[in-house]
Amino acid sequence: MKTAIGSALVALAFLAAASPAAAGEQGYIGVQIKKNDNGDGILVVMALATSPADMAGVRGTDVIVKLNGKKVEELTDFVQAIRDSKPGETVVLAILRNEKEVEIKVKVGNLPKDNL
Repeated sequence: MKTAIGSALVALAFLAAASPAAAGEQGYIGVQIKKNDNGDGILVVMALATSPADMAGVRGTDVIVKLNGKKVEELTDFVQAIRDSKPGETVVLAILRNEKEVEIKVKVGNLPKDNL
């Protein structure tokens, strides 16, 4: 488990460094995520307090299975898709919660400067 979390952190750091978008123009929803070891999708470890995801109702233990109707398969692809979203745009997350699929609309925010 420690390896999976470490890999996720490395992937996030790499994407921040490699992204061509200027500071403040990258999309952000404010979740800590990792690969779902129990099946498909991405496990939400936690939604950061007062982040767009938190305000929309995303919770730790949710499993994100779709982004805007497209199946979520790779952690890095999901992170890049969120970062490529425009601040102010709404994304739709299909999540598994208590064995039921639920859709949550999240208004994308600006990536905070301390995350670059």
